Amino acid sequence: MKKRPAPVIDESDTKWHLDRKVPISIIITILIQTGGVMWWAASANERLNSLEQKMLMLAPQGDRLTRVEVNIETIKDSLTEIKATLRKAPK
Repeated sequence: MKKRPAPVIDESDTKWHLDRKVPISIIITILIQTGGVMWWAASANERLNSLEQKMLMLAPQGDRLTRVEVNIETIKDSLTEIKATLRKAPK
């Protein structure tokens, strides 16, 4: 039985390299897509920052609304007591 010689592996093919076989249109397309993704991410970040600023401005209004609701409940209870008092008053 004859032993085959070990295959010779070309080291240059194992490393990444750019060959002239890659069309310039593919390189340009990849660059344009990368730019588009970066632009999209920047605009999304800007929208998120805008929404965060609006939420910070609206947060105190939520507390204020809670206090107004408590005041309305107090006024409602007072009106109920006044109605009860007026109903008991002699005519």
